[in-house]
Amino acid sequence: MFVFVIVAMYDTTSPKVARLLAAEAARVHLNARVVGVRHNHHESKSSTHNSKPEVVTVDSLGVESSESFDHVVVATQAHQALKLLRQPPTKLAHALGSFK
Repeated sequence: MFVFVIVAMYDTTSPKVARLLAAEAARVHLNARVVGVRHNHHESKSSTHNSKPEVVTVDSLGVESSESFDHVVVATQAHQALKLLRQPPTKLAHALGSFK
């Protein structure tokens, strides 16, 4: 199992949390912010379209990077999640946009 965790350094407990997560075989990114989630469309050998979500981050130096995953969980408020999703499906955009 692969876990991707973003930890913001807001207080002195964050390095301890990062060490604990690292001990659990998680990939920890310090001082990185998620700027988007998009789907990476590609064709497999069977000619069917597969889509893997890709998380786009920017580190403290302003360097953007991305990484693909089987699944992504966005744990934030609906309006914030909608801002993160790049080209979301129409139904999902409508559902997330209906929250106030």
